[in-house]
Amino acid sequence: MFPPELNATAISFVFVFAQLGGSFFPVLTGVLGSRMGPGGVRVMQPVLVGLISATGISWLLVPSPAKGKES
Repeated sequence: MFPPELNATAISFVFVFAQLGGSFFPVLTGVLGSRMGPGGVRVMQPVLVGLISATGISWLLVPSPAKGKES
C-alpha cells in the first residue's frame, strides 16, 4: 500500500496513532464517568458501542490489496 522507501515511516505513524487512541479514549471515558456523579458507570456502555462502531467503520475503509500481484 505504501512505497517501499516509506514503509517504516508509514507503519510507525500507524502505530503512534493506535497508541494515541488506546490512551485517549479510556481517559475520556473516565472523565465523562466522573462528571456524571454517582451513576457515572452508565457512560461506559454508550462509549464502548461508539468505539466498536468506529472500529468497524474504520476497517471497512481499509483498501484491499490488488488482486493478481504477488509480493
